[in-house]
Amino acid sequence: MNNFEPFELKPWDEATACGCVEALAANYHLALEAGVPEKMADMLGCCIPHHVQMFFRHAHDWCKRHHLEKITNQDVDNVYNKEMLSIRGHAELTHYEERLKMVLGEEIFPLALELLTETAVVGCLTAEAIAVLSQSFEFCTLSVQDAKTQILEILEHDGYLERGEGGYCFVSKLLGDWWRARYEFAYTPALRRGV
Repeated sequence: MNNFEPFELKPWDEATACGCVEALAANYHLALEAGVPEKMADMLGCCIPHHVQMFFRHAHDWCKRHHLEKITNQDVDNVYNKEMLSIRGHAELTHYEERLKMVLGEEIFPLALELLTETAVVGCLTAEAIAVLSQSFEFCTLSVQDAKTQILEILEHDGYLERGEGGYCFVSKLLGDWWRARYEFAYTPALRRGV
């Protein structure tokens, strides 16, 4: 293993992702309704190769369970909402949370969870929300400012979030939707907390 060079596989463009879906469908003798590959790419938001393959696998499993020979746009909606954002998809996406905990460490990981959940629930992580969320944290080894900086740098570097005009947003719609489905129920957005 020491002789292998690391290879970074960046997200695909929409044409490559659609081509992958079409090739997979042909391989499994599944017909695709017009617009299905494009709809899958749009729902993912960022065509991470693993996510494209995962989406198709869930769609293929859906067709097998429902005895279908064609993937329709309605099937794509059902697969995304009922499979990928549910317990079935949880096992495949939970590694994002586990990896983040490993990289950040126990001390500042809870603040990262707050920042990501705010982003998923509200749709954008603003500077004002960051200030409100970080008020309730204290750290032994870092200042709150250093912790915020470190977390945001890692979230950007590792492709969780990207900075836009109004603040930070999820790079992957799938990851943002999954995070919201996982944490939204018990979450109160920062600017409604009255702190």
